[in-house]
Amino acid sequence: METSVPGATTARRRRPVWVALILALVGALLVGVVAWVGLRDRSPSGSASPSVSVQVSSASSIVATTTVPQPSTPAPSGTSPSAPASPLATTTGTGTSPASPVSVRMGEQLGLSIPGNLLSYASQAVLDRDLDRVKASGMRWIRFDIVANAINLQPGRYDWPVVDRVVRGADRRGLKILAILTTLPTWCVPAGAWKTGPVTQAHRDAYVTFARAVAQRYRGIIDAYEIWNEPNLDQFWAPTPSTRDYTALLRAVYPVLKQAAPGTPVLSGGLGDGESPDIHPVPFLQGMYDRGGKGFFDAVALHPYADRNPAVTPGTGWGMNEIAPLRALMDARGDQQKRLWATETGAPTGGVGSVSPQRQAQMAQGVVKRWFASPRVGPLFWYTLNDYSGDAKDPENFFGLFTLNGTSKPAWWVLRAAAREPAR
Repeated sequence: METSVPGATTARRRRPVWVALILALVGALLVGVVAWVGLRDRSPSGSASPSVSVQVSSASSIVATTTVPQPSTPAPSGTSPSAPASPLATTTGTGTSPASPVSVRMGEQLGLSIPGNLLSYASQAVLDRDLDRVKASGMRWIRFDIVANAINLQPGRYDWPVVDRVVRGADRRGLKILAILTTLPTWCVPAGAWKTGPVTQAHRDAYVTFARAVAQRYRGIIDAYEIWNEPNLDQFWAPTPSTRDYTALLRAVYPVLKQAAPGTPVLSGGLGDGESPDIHPVPFLQGMYDRGGKGFFDAVALHPYADRNPAVTPGTGWGMNEIAPLRALMDARGDQQKRLWATETGAPTGGVGSVSPQRQAQMAQGVVKRWFASPRVGPLFWYTLNDYSGDAKDPENFFGLFTLNGTSKPAWWVLRAAAREPAR
């Protein structure tokens, strides 16, 4: 029961004013402290990163286990909201900068190989997404082809904008660029004959002119050049691969590139495995040496695609078997200081002869491990970033680290983790 006492009502009405002020100030202070602690302890994305573990049970057996949270809506950059950056590295405007005392990461020697037409003719939004994905991977290199028959449509005239946007976009993100100079200009070969290899002096002159124009335009931006793609396979050098013709091309273009872009490494074309009339990588390199190719390349490129047979150790067989004999040949010919680069490797997750996404991840881990255990090797490039289409007839459509709907495959996380490991 309330008792009315003169002055009591006034006293009770005044007390809450100053008491409330003090309590409000203390409460606000406590809320601020709690909020600060909570923010400090949260990950950058506010959720847990995926679990990526690689268990090495023996020198001949590698098991990669990847647990990847699948977002309902893929993030445009290729990193899901539940996949924050590794605590081992922080991303800056010039690539990956480690936060730990270790200054060099494996990402400096890892890259992604992407068909140039998929970058050059993509919408700006798709191009930005893909370049952002490369940067987010922690792999510092990107490899793509600059195709003469797409940009050099008339003598002395070039459609530079389609290449500019890719080169400038990669450079802005701090990526190192390996550019493949490939095909002949449309005006010097029959229509539709894009596979034609430079087999005449006129062909070589046209190619050299194109290469000089590229090197002059992107001097100081492109970090390395590769002369043709798989010149030992008739798929890319028609009608028939020839060590004589390819070596003649190397001897013609190498000094021009060194003059136009001093200090920029020039690689021989990545050698792949194939069947007759293709030429095996070792005899092809042997033929290059026999025809005077020594001194006209700074490194030898190989495409060590591993055996997809589930019975073999992931990351072994096929092209991986070429590393040791190629190294031995280079040493025997006096090129001990020159390195082997792996400018393509990978495995499809669809189509004939494909592997499961989990097996692709195991192969990625195995290839990285074995490549960098080899003596005097350069960067390794994974082919490729995205799947091309859903047509299961062609396994070429499924080499990507991302599916068509933007979902990352386990191999993405394995390579992303490898890029953040200390350099070997």
